[in-house]
Amino acid sequence: MRRRAWGRLPAALGSVACMLVTLTACSPLDMLAFLGGCKNTGGSSTVQVSQASGEWTGLVGRHQDQIKQMWPGQVSFCAPYDYGFQCTWWACMRQKSLGHDIGQYWGNGGEWDTSARNAGWEQGAQAGGIIVFNPGAGGSSSVYGHVAVVEQVNGDTVHTSEGGTGWGKVATRSFSASHPPAGISYWHPKGGGGAGAESVVQADSPSHSGPASGLATLY
Repeated sequence: MRRRAWGRLPAALGSVACMLVTLTACSPLDMLAFLGGCKNTGGSSTVQVSQASGEWTGLVGRHQDQIKQMWPGQVSFCAPYDYGFQCTWWACMRQKSLGHDIGQYWGNGGEWDTSARNAGWEQGAQAGGIIVFNPGAGGSSSVYGHVAVVEQVNGDTVHTSEGGTGWGKVATRSFSASHPPAGISYWHPKGGGGAGAESVVQADSPSHSGPASGLATLY
């Protein structure tokens, strides 16, 4: 009896696999891994990952003086934002290191969405772009807002690098690309973000701050 039961097991498993393929829209290749479940309904279990450049995680924890030593040619350009280790200064330094055309007077962190739009940037989460927090959004200053750099997009997860943390170091956080908290929006240079940034994830509810004031202050 046991031998017969085990003999029927492969056929039963095959039937289950076929049913899973039919019901969950997995590709035929997913039958080989159906016991692990279908990871998404698009016919593929692959999650696309793009990042701004190199091992960006090595930037996390670096102090302002270390950043200046890494990119000395950008210090004078980003000086208008330099009041301690502020979010706008870091965003300027990092964007310049990525070869992006950043203005010297894009305003407070929460005004960078308007400045980016005026500079021809496009909306959407893309590695190499920026994430803008309107005043009070995502724990930012209720007066100045905040801006950070999008370093990596891993499926629907956005990883950032940012200054203005109060610790004088580069920090990192993660957010949803398609469902960011209220008052948060993503922007990237027209035609692309950083190296390897092929795809753009559009957020559901875009938001904009008021006009840029031309003054760069703290997070």
